Amino acid sequence: MNHEELKSQLMGAAMQPFIKSLFDRLHVDRGGTLYNSFEEVSSRRPLAGGQNRTSRADVVTFISTGAYDDKPKFYNRANFSVVFEVKATASDLDRDEKYVNYLSCTDFFFFAVPTGVCAHALYKASEMPNVGVFDIQRGIIVKMPEPQTIVPSYYMELLEQVTYCQRRNSGKRNTAVDA
Repeated sequence: MNHEELKSQLMGAAMQPFIKSLFDRLHVDRGGTLYNSFEEVSSRRPLAGGQNRTSRADVVTFISTGAYDDKPKFYNRANFSVVFEVKATASDLDRDEKYVNYLSCTDFFFFAVPTGVCAHALYKASEMPNVGVFDIQRGIIVKMPEPQTIVPSYYMELLEQVTYCQRRNSGKRNTAVDA
């Protein structure tokens, strides 16, 4: 599968298994889960090494539980942000250095890869406790990352870019409820 096909699968059929796997590992009840995913969300911060160009996260997902229960909104809810970098090949994974720019703006970061690239992704993420690996084709989390320590200004920039994508219709959006 190529990059676009993998991203399309992640935005569609693979997201439900991802959320189930994430919540199982975090021991969170999935009742009334709502999520929004956005493609190609830009970051205007300088890249690692001082490069001055814009980077784009392949998929950014916001997940909220308890969206449709009768409890007040602040009661027993879990909210997460997840950034995915989709990598179709081992060489694509080796060339990626921009992923470090997303580590402080989201709760969780994952390399989303096909089954054949999982071993290589695990090797790349092996010494980084805050980087996870998601097998898109099998729909499982292969390596669960530790939650990030979010820098508020970076998180606000991420939200700003998602809002910009919505207003300009430049990012594809997928919303679904997990019953």
